[in-house]
Amino acid sequence: MLFIARRALAVILLVFASTAIAWAQAYPDRPLRLVVGFPPGGSGDFLARIIADELTREIGQPVVVDNKPGAGSNIAAEHVARAAPDGYTILLAGNFTHAINPWLYKNLSWDPHRDFTPITEVALMSIIVCVTPQRGMFSSCSLSQSRHGISSRARPQRHTPTALPRRRA
Repeated sequence: MLFIARRALAVILLVFASTAIAWAQAYPDRPLRLVVGFPPGGSGDFLARIIADELTREIGQPVVVDNKPGAGSNIAAEHVARAAPDGYTILLAGNFTHAINPWLYKNLSWDPHRDFTPITEVALMSIIVCVTPQRGMFSSCSLSQSRHGISSRARPQRHTPTALPRRRA
């Protein structure tokens, strides 16, 4: 009797184990979409394509990079927040998308805590300013303004993280 009970328990455990393994192997069974809030050709797009290639090799399914730039990556975040919560649509976003944009934009249609689950940190990026060693930053800016009457340096858009130091509370 004890032998039959052990054998039945072993069969039940084997069925549960095989079901769990089969269920775990079912995902992903179709391509994944990696949504990026940056334009094609930039550093965010470059990073997304590296991640997509590695994921494709690891999971055996294609990972398609879908660029949706604009509004400080809010367009991409909104797209992913509205997608089915099935794990097939993934957002690659900067820290500003979830940490800063909710403070800058009053009417976001998504919530960083309610609508997203963080997976991992993939990169650390710094923003630097460089000038030639012969000139300091401020002398380069004033020289540019005196020659052209306006500044010829690039400036970030109004609602981006790099613009925050210029804004006053």
